Amino acid sequence: MQVTVRDLMSFEPVTIEETASIAEATNVVLTQALSEVYVRDMTGRLIGTVTDYALLKARMLQMEPTASVTRVMSRSLMVLNPSAKLEDVAGLFRDSCHSRVAVVENGRLVGQVSRRDVLRAMQVLAQQQANMDAIRRIEPTETTLPGKPQFLNETCKSITQMVSHDSSQSAL
Repeated sequence: MQVTVRDLMSFEPVTIEETASIAEATNVVLTQALSEVYVRDMTGRLIGTVTDYALLKARMLQMEPTASVTRVMSRSLMVLNPSAKLEDVAGLFRDSCHSRVAVVENGRLVGQVSRRDVLRAMQVLAQQQANMDAIRRIEPTETTLPGKPQFLNETCKSITQMVSHDSSQSAL
């Protein structure tokens, strides 16, 4: 099974409308403990992001708190399609300083994926592969165990079948 962004992403990331003020954006970032919040237009399409850094900078420059968040948001976004593969996303995070990326489908924000999500998936996959390798090394010479209860014999047969089936497919 191929792991995709859809398998990893968090659904329904926090957003604000483009009509929100800098003060409203700051409140969302602080109350939700976020480092950034996505900005959408009136039709719900993703148009940018505003980071805690941009909000801090606006505060230090004494920008009016009632000013539109669009004055401090970035319109330069890295986005992914939900069908992007884990390996491609890992490469993207390796080559950039971003810690999360918006997941967009048909112009609409459907989720976000973080560097931590990718790292977690890679660790799980590596552990699953190690487990499968360990099972393959066991290779019972017989599929039944003399003198053991029937359920153990059935378990042995099942494991043998799983190993032979999984060796032809990649593990999640």
